[in-house]
Amino acid sequence: MRFTFLFTVTAVLMALSACTPAGPSKPAVKSSPIVVENKRLTFEPKTCTEGRAGLSWEFGTLSVTVLGQHDGFCEFDYQYEVESAGKGYHIYRVSVPIDSGPVVIDPRRGQTSFSEKQMKLIRTAWDGWFTDPLEGTKESVTHRPIRPGGMGTPLKKHDKLTVRFLVYLDLYKCEFNNLAGEQWQRQSAVIPVTGDTEWKWAQHVLQEMKLYEIRQGKVPASVAGPAIHWLPGYTEKSQVYVEMQAVRIERR
Repeated sequence: MRFTFLFTVTAVLMALSACTPAGPSKPAVKSSPIVVENKRLTFEPKTCTEGRAGLSWEFGTLSVTVLGQHDGFCEFDYQYEVESAGKGYHIYRVSVPIDSGPVVIDPRRGQTSFSEKQMKLIRTAWDGWFTDPLEGTKESVTHRPIRPGGMGTPLKKHDKLTVRFLVYLDLYKCEFNNLAGEQWQRQSAVIPVTGDTEWKWAQHVLQEMKLYEIRQGKVPASVAGPAIHWLPGYTEKSQVYVEMQAVRIERR
């Protein structure tokens, strides 16, 4: 009887423990805001972990998108446009120590609290074209959206994409209208969304595309990877011109 009693009491205590509400969880720390006041933008890199804000002044517009903290640094994208009627802009990836004090941007005085050495150009845009430096090279890929894609499942880093390409010989007045010969103009490739690949330039563009979206692009042959073999006569000084569309996702 004594053992039966002890077992019963223990079981009841365990059941009561399981039903007891857990203590209050520690609330998530809310990001401090990006403040725009008197045509001046400021935020605290130690406590601001997300958010976007912008302003305009007599000669242009700017915006900041805080991406978060990493290894003691606060990263944000700084978009800047001057006197171009909204048609062109530059985007810089900026990294500042979280204990470096407030980030301050005062465009009327031409002042920022960070230096040019802390800014990395990641995009130049003009008239619908994007030009993005390719990491690890001195070259860039230029591209523009032509037709939107589907609203399906977002791409995951282990996905592979089947991509169809139309190959062009050159541009005329910034338009793609000179297709390569019939035996060359249609090409395809399977390209990973992330990781090592010979298709770094295409991978860069695909990472912001949706399935079935169409983009036109041009890239120096020196960094075009296998695409350099799509037409005879290419040299490292040539440009590769393509229209590209992801038509299938292979999930891992």
